[in-house]
Amino acid sequence: MSYKKESGAQGRKRRKIETEQQAKLAGSLHRFLVSTAEITAGPSAASQETRNPDPVSVDIPVPALEAETVPSKDVYTQPNLPENIDQKVYTDIGYWPETMDETLKTELVRRGTEELQNKDAWFPRDSNGRSFSKDWFYIHLDNGETMLRTWLVFSPVNNAAYCFPCMLFQKAKGKSSFGKSSGFNAWRKLSPRLLEHERSSYHLSAFTIWKELEMWLHKQETIDAAAQLAQQRSFEKWKAILVRILDCILYLARQTLPLRGHSEDLNTDGNCGNFLETFKLLAKYDPVAKQHLHRVQRTDGYIVSYLSPQSQNEFISLLGDHIRTVIFQNIIKAKYFAIMFDSTPDISHTDQMSQVIRYVHIEDSGVHVTESFIDFIQLYGKSADVITKQICDKLQADGLKLEHCYGQGYDNAATMAGHISGVQKRILDMNPKAMFVPCNNHSLNLAGMHAVGVGTKSVTFFGTVEKVYSFFSSSTHRWDILKKHVPIRVKRSCNTRWSSTHEAVCVLAEHTEKIIDALEALRDGPGETSETRGDAGSLLVCIMTYVFFSFLHFWNPVLTKVNDTQIYLQQEGLALDQCVQKLKALTLFCHEKRDSLVSKATEKALQETSREQLEAIDQLQAEIKKRTTQMNTLHFLQIQTLLDTKKDDFIKKQIQHTCAQYTELNAASMLTEITRLRHHIILYKEVNPDEQVANWSALDLLRWVYKWKLQESLTNFVVTLRIFLTIN
Repeated sequence: MSYKKESGAQGRKRRKIETEQQAKLAGSLHRFLVSTAEITAGPSAASQETRNPDPVSVDIPVPALEAETVPSKDVYTQPNLPENIDQKVYTDIGYWPETMDETLKTELVRRGTEELQNKDAWFPRDSNGRSFSKDWFYIHLDNGETMLRTWLVFSPVNNAAYCFPCMLFQKAKGKSSFGKSSGFNAWRKLSPRLLEHERSSYHLSAFTIWKELEMWLHKQETIDAAAQLAQQRSFEKWKAILVRILDCILYLARQTLPLRGHSEDLNTDGNCGNFLETFKLLAKYDPVAKQHLHRVQRTDGYIVSYLSPQSQNEFISLLGDHIRTVIFQNIIKAKYFAIMFDSTPDISHTDQMSQVIRYVHIEDSGVHVTESFIDFIQLYGKSADVITKQICDKLQADGLKLEHCYGQGYDNAATMAGHISGVQKRILDMNPKAMFVPCNNHSLNLAGMHAVGVGTKSVTFFGTVEKVYSFFSSSTHRWDILKKHVPIRVKRSCNTRWSSTHEAVCVLAEHTEKIIDALEALRDGPGETSETRGDAGSLLVCIMTYVFFSFLHFWNPVLTKVNDTQIYLQQEGLALDQCVQKLKALTLFCHEKRDSLVSKATEKALQETSREQLEAIDQLQAEIKKRTTQMNTLHFLQIQTLLDTKKDDFIKKQIQHTCAQYTELNAASMLTEITRLRHHIILYKEVNPDEQVANWSALDLLRWVYKWKLQESLTNFVVTLRIFLTIN
């Protein structure tokens, strides 16, 4: 006859009958070690992921005891004790209530008497000069050995001795003082009364109940331990699975790859998307992933798998929340920070503003200037007041105080950078310490644009450069002809990216003859269309002039220098003093090479061309000076300036100006710290003569101060350096 599995209702009915029979056999001792434990396969992760665990029942018979009832309990895990239970009941029997429920009794038996005995407590003397002694806790055998009386406990609060099992299980507590709430404290009679009590029938009965209950509780805890071991193994299994799933998500996120595909059926041979395909690839070599994947495929996905889109999104959300939490902790720890916001429409034509926070992160002896991306914010308006409100609301939502914002960084648009009603001015009104430092690269681009537009011939030159690219790129046939003559392709000029303008001019300057040959081939080619031949001829006319050649050889070295500066300014973690030095070097180049650049470029050009070119280079120099004035506020912090004693007056003036703006700084103390700093550096150079201290940047100097733990003697100077590095 085949075995038929009983239903849940039938199982419950059967267990109820068995329980009633056991209760009859137990007499007055109720069942306290029977339970139903339910072990599940794992937690739920998504709405479509279901589970159907098999319940496991454990029935344990309990023998009958000819004694009073003891606390009945299901399989013991942890008793549901009342919240108002005084924890002192576990360390001093004097705090026990007159009546105790079975739950508290069971917990006291489980804990045992070690804490309640108070063997190392202070035993006060009574009026007769007698006191309890630690020696009474032990039975002295005839062979010289001692044995601990586990049933005997001492109450410091009552200065009395008690019998632990009699207090719990003795019905007639009046038979012995050891079982009364007042306890036994007639120390003169303690020795004979101890022997009398521990040999009494009522004590032995209570002692037997205590020990038998203790044994059953231990057995029940062993059963619980087995269940907990199974639960722990299940936990470890799921932990290993989740680690592999998380690694797959992290890998795809770092590679900026989408996770999902058009199909997410693991039982098909089609493409299931990057995430599931990556996990399937991992399962070929990893046994944990392989076992989990086969389990999901066998059940057709109707189990907890953590492979669903909901689980993927939850993982990504948790990772993002953790990263944001760490970033904000570092920002708050740094105290001073600068904000950088910029907006652009996305592919859905929604105007989104990016949020970046710059701060100085100091960990142990390491100093790093960090720029952390925080969020994308949808813009709800183009006016300065709307953008300002959104920025302030976002900072408040992030838990950042505007008063700790010491720098602002935006592009040079009037809405953001306006000195009268722009965003930077409105925030500056709310926090006068939030210095506005525009984007260095954007400022340099604007300087170049203004320099190019100073004369018509210069504008025409760049228009011709753009026409060369447009002519060749508009046809694949023309592009093939160009590739036959020129080893590298021509570039397109762009007003907002001057690196592309440099590339376009550089190709023309280095391969002028080959580009002319390509144009002549298209102009004179018998198989070319009239449009191609006409456009090629027009371009040749524009190029083959003294004006074009003079501007070509003029702008090529200038744009090369500008491009080098822009590449340098785009380095990560660049400090303000380094930007100032590079822009000053570019300004110095324009000043020193002003005449030579023009003379070389216009050697065979007309005087009018020279005049326009001079205007262009002068305009470039003026624009750079104009847009870098704000950067010189803390320029005195350069190491060359700090070490030059001839510039003490200049340093003093700059310190007074800085301290007037940043009220937390003290000018007198900083002047003293500058002298102290020079002394530290002189001593350091004596020990390290090969160290190029003069080449240190402000960031190098701050790192040196923290490396040698000199910040406590240079407090104002260190704060100034941190502000200086923050507001770049």
